[in-house]
Amino acid sequence: MLEIARKRFAGLANFKYLISDYSRDLPRGKFDLITSALSFHHIENEDKLLLYLNIYNNLEDNGCLLNLDQFNAATQEMNQRYNEYWYDYINASGITSEGNESLRKRRELDRENTIDETKSMLAKIGFRNIECIYNYLKFGVIFAEK
Repeated sequence: MLEIARKRFAGLANFKYLISDYSRDLPRGKFDLITSALSFHHIENEDKLLLYLNIYNNLEDNGCLLNLDQFNAATQEMNQRYNEYWYDYINASGITSEGNESLRKRRELDRENTIDETKSMLAKIGFRNIECIYNYLKFGVIFAEK
């Protein structure tokens, strides 16, 4: 991904490329917007709280967090339905059996929260105007403001 980004943004002076563990350390400075996609669900809750605190501390006043991720449904029954629908969709995509097995193995590492649990964690850190601005099955976009 970094190679693609380097090609796409070649010649632009306002880009930096850093490799680090964002759950522990963010680039120094204050930002208007911090975004993430399909990443936070891999982190344990204690580390999510630390990450959310680091994000909060690195945002300008009124700065925003925008996070697209996968979430658990509010009930186990609905979560099972969403997972079944998702797996049916993936199986219909033509994925190889090896790819399917790899996907299911990776899913064992997921540490998903519900949208409400995520909103509660963000509120605990101090974020305000926390909203799920998009939700479809297991996927959602959370907006939060400092």
